[in-house]
Amino acid sequence: MSHNSIRFTIFSALLILCPASVLSMQEPVVRTTASESASDARIEGETSALEQRGLDLIRDAAKDAVALTDRRSSVRLQARAADLLWKHDAEQARRYFERAYSAAADYYRETRDDNMERVGRNSFVGRSDLRLDVIRLASRCDAELGRRLTDMFVAEKKREAEDKAVQSQQSQQPDRGSNRLFGRPEQASGDLLSAAQSLLDSDQKLALELASRSLAEGVSQRTPQFLVRLAEKDRAAANAFYLASLERSARENPPLPGQLLLLSAYPFGDNRIYVSDGSNTSSYVFQPIKDFIPDAAIIGRFLQTAGAVLARTAQLTAAQSPDITAQLNVGLFAARLLAPKVAEHQPALQDEWAGLVAQLVAAAQESARQGIERTLEEMAQDRQRQAAQQGQAAPNTDRLKSLLERANNASDPGERDGLYQQAAFEAAQQGEFAQALSIAEKISDYDFKRGVLGWLHFNAATKAVEESRFDDARRHAIEVPALDQRAYLFFQIAGAVWKQKDRVRAIELLEEAVRQAESADASNEKLRAQLGIAHLYAGIDSVRSFEILGDAMKTAVKVSDYSTDQARLLRTLQSRGMNMTSVSTVDGFDIGKTLGVFAKLDFERALGLAQSMENRALRCETVMAIAATLFEKTQQTK
Repeated sequence: MSHNSIRFTIFSALLILCPASVLSMQEPVVRTTASESASDARIEGETSALEQRGLDLIRDAAKDAVALTDRRSSVRLQARAADLLWKHDAEQARRYFERAYSAAADYYRETRDDNMERVGRNSFVGRSDLRLDVIRLASRCDAELGRRLTDMFVAEKKREAEDKAVQSQQSQQPDRGSNRLFGRPEQASGDLLSAAQSLLDSDQKLALELASRSLAEGVSQRTPQFLVRLAEKDRAAANAFYLASLERSARENPPLPGQLLLLSAYPFGDNRIYVSDGSNTSSYVFQPIKDFIPDAAIIGRFLQTAGAVLARTAQLTAAQSPDITAQLNVGLFAARLLAPKVAEHQPALQDEWAGLVAQLVAAAQESARQGIERTLEEMAQDRQRQAAQQGQAAPNTDRLKSLLERANNASDPGERDGLYQQAAFEAAQQGEFAQALSIAEKISDYDFKRGVLGWLHFNAATKAVEESRFDDARRHAIEVPALDQRAYLFFQIAGAVWKQKDRVRAIELLEEAVRQAESADASNEKLRAQLGIAHLYAGIDSVRSFEILGDAMKTAVKVSDYSTDQARLLRTLQSRGMNMTSVSTVDGFDIGKTLGVFAKLDFERALGLAQSMENRALRCETVMAIAATLFEKTQQTK
C-alpha cells in the first residue's frame, strides 16, 4: 500500500467516526420524527383556521357596518375593521380606511355636527371627531396613509372655519362665553391639536406637524394639556412648540391676552390656568409635568412677550367694540395675575409692570375691576385650601362663613341654592362631611338638592375606597341616586376588596349591585351597570358572570341608542349660572370590550350572545371584538 493510500484511508475513517463534528462546520440539520412533523402541521393548520375564521367574522361585520343608519357607528366600525385586518390583508384594510374617512367627511358636511352632545339643560360634553378616529388608527398602520388623510382633514377644517366666519358676520351677533375671553372661535385649531395629541404615541413626527399646522388658526384652549403630554415625551420638542405658540400669540391683532394666559402655566411647571374678564371665568386643571425643571430663558421670554402684549392691549379703546372692552378686562386680569411672577423672576420690571397695571385699571370697566378683584381673592382662597389639604396650612373657614352668610341673606331662591351648594362643597373639602350634608339639605329645589347630595356622596365614596375604608364607601355609595354611578362605585369597592383576597365580601357587594340593577327599568344606565358588574365578575366567577351578561343582553334589546359614545360615566350638576360635568371612560361599560373579555372564557358562547343582538351596530361592534381574540390566540400558539 502506498503512502498516499494510507492517508486517504485515515481521512475516510475520520469521516465515518466523526460525522456530526464535520457536518456542524457546514450547515445545521434539524431532524424531526414523523409524529413531530404531523403535530406541527396540525398546530399550523389550527392556527390558520382560527385566523381565517376571525377574518371572515370581521369582513362580514364590516359589510354590515357600511349599511348602518347610525352613521357615527358606521364610520367607527369600518375603521376598526381596517385596523384589525391590516396585518392580514393590507390592501382591503386600506380600502376600508379610505371609505371610512370619506363617509366621515360626508357626515360632517351634511350634518354640521360640532362634536358636542347635550347632556343637560345647559350642559354639553365633547366627543371625538370621527375623522380623527380614522386618522389615528390609519396612522398606526401606515404613516403615509395617515398623512394623506390628515391633509384632507386640514382642508376640511379650514373650509368649516371659513363657513363659520361668514355665518358669524351675517348674524352680526356678539361673541359670547369663551369667545369673549379668547377673542374668536378656535375650533379648527383645537381639533387639529386634538388630532396631534392622539398621534403622539404612534407617530410623534406627524403629531408635531399637525400641532404646527394648528397654530395657523391661533392658540387653542387645548394647548396647555398638549404641552404636558409632549413635554413628558420630548422636553426639547415641547419647548420649541411652546415658543412657536408664544410667537403666534404675540402676533394677534388686536392683541388677545386670553390666549396669552393659556401659555402662562408651562414656563413655571404649573398645572392650573385661569382666564377672566371679571364676569366670566374659565379655569383649566391638568396633571403637572413630572420632574419638571423650569427654564429661566423660557420664563424670561414669556414675561417679556406678556409685557409687550399687555402694553398693546392697554392702548386699545373700549369704544371700538364690545369685543375690545372684553379684551381690556382680560388684560387687566392677566396683568394682576402675573405681577407676582414678575416680582419673583424679573424684579427689574416691577415698576414698569405697575405702570402697565395702572393703565389697564383706568381702561377697564368698574364692574370688571370689582369682578376681577373677587376672582383673585377666590383664587387665593383656593390655593390656601389646597395647601390645607396637603397639611401645609390651616383650613380657610372664612370662605365657608362668607358663603353661608351670603346664602342666608340672598332673596333670590336660585342664587341662594347656588350659594348653599358652594358652601356644602367647601365644607366637604375641609373634611366636614356632616356639615356639608346639613348645608345641602337647605337647598329648596328638590332635584338640585338631590344632585348635590349625590355628588357629595359619590366623592366621599371614591375617597373612602382610596383609603380602604370599604364599609364607609358602601354607606356613601348607596346614597348615590343614579343607577350607573352607584353600580360603578359598588364594583370599584368590590374590585378593591377582591385585590385584598376577600372573595366572599367582593361577591356580596357585586350581588347587592346586581339586585339594584335588576329592579330598575330598562335604560342605558341599567345596561351600563349590568355590563360593568359582569366585566368585574368575569375574573371572580365566570359562571355567574355569564348569567349577568345574559341579563345585560336582554336589557340591550330594550334600549335602542346604546353605542360606544354611551360607554362612559357621566355626572352632571346644574343650577342657575352653574354647570358641573364629569366624564370618565369605563372599560366595563364598553359592550365590545366586555364581550371580548368573555370570549377568552368561552368563545362560542360569547359569539352566540353577540350574534343574537338585534341592535346591528352593537352586533357588529361585539363580533369584531370577539373575532380579535382569535388573533391573540394564534399569536400565543406561534
